[in-house]
Amino acid sequence: METILLATSDRKLQKELKELFRGRFIITLAGTARESLRVVNKQEVHLVLLDTPLPGVGTEELVREVKSNASEAVIVSLSPPE
Repeated sequence: METILLATSDRKLQKELKELFRGRFIITLAGTARESLRVVNKQEVHLVLLDTPLPGVGTEELVREVKSNASEAVIVSLSPPE
């Protein structure tokens, strides 16, 4: 089963997306940029749903770090560009 990282500090959005994907994907939640980086460093992630800004590092730095650790992961931004 493929893994989706839901990277958002919005608890309501986390709950809604987790419910949407339940049973079809492994769902991992991260509420900060640092939590997101810990996840991609520890496990294989196929899709990152990124709701920015996240507490921690900036969006561009976060995307660079995710791509360097999970180069095959697709990153989808749920927010307009900064």
